[in-house]
Amino acid sequence: MAKYPGSQIAFEYGTNAEIAKSYGVSERTVYRWKAKARSEIGFKASGAKKPTLKQISKFKGTRKALAAKYGISERTAYRWLAKAREQGLDVTRKNTARYPGLGADLDGKLKDVAERYGVSERTISRWKKRQEVEKQDLEEILSPDNIPEEFQPTAEAVEQPYAEEVSDQEYEEDLSDLEENLSRETLDNLRGISDILDSEDLLVEGSIFHNLTTKEKLQYLDAYIQYQYDLDEHQFYNEAEHTMDFSPDFLSTINIWGEEFEEWAQKQFDYSMYEV
Repeated sequence: MAKYPGSQIAFEYGTNAEIAKSYGVSERTVYRWKAKARSEIGFKASGAKKPTLKQISKFKGTRKALAAKYGISERTAYRWLAKAREQGLDVTRKNTARYPGLGADLDGKLKDVAERYGVSERTISRWKKRQEVEKQDLEEILSPDNIPEEFQPTAEAVEQPYAEEVSDQEYEEDLSDLEENLSRETLDNLRGISDILDSEDLLVEGSIFHNLTTKEKLQYLDAYIQYQYDLDEHQFYNEAEHTMDFSPDFLSTINIWGEEFEEWAQKQFDYSMYEV
């Protein structure tokens, strides 16, 4: 039996039939949920009033800010935005800025640099930390003290550089730990959805996903799909096949990508790279 999503159900847009389909339940269940929600919030509740779709489209903050403003969950806010988009309203949000790289000029006051790149001061602060880590790593790698004596260049080697080609296989990432913990089918599905995300219009412009290594992409996708499954397992039910479907073709049709994935991925990146 589907889990009651909370009083937020009272704020959902759409008919009972549409809401029932999105949650994978019957219309009768939605009716019962709404009755329970009304009893929880009360008919004379002083909370925020449900906005019109036009008002939603004019709200320029993040989905998290929209949820906080109206006292709803971020998932409900996502549904509101999706409904407004279906009505032809512009609900475009600012895309996550892409880290400009090790060679970027980030010197100066946070405010000035943020204005120059068109991002927030918090983003510039994060970029500076990442750039500093990358600079330290590069200096350590290039330090002569860290190069074994047998690999130190000789005069002859300098005059005639080593020119033998190295196979691409030597540069492939080590995925052995993933192969130990994930089944072959799961890995194939993760690789498939990763290829689709990279090739299709399912990510925001400049998505952080493009900056990840192959291994990181697979790890992020595995964790994100599990996260979405825990939120609502019914969205992975393929009605045409009458089964739970985690194939790349089906996963790419679920409305869990775009800004929702970007926001989740950005948090994972921030938390894994720096102490909070």
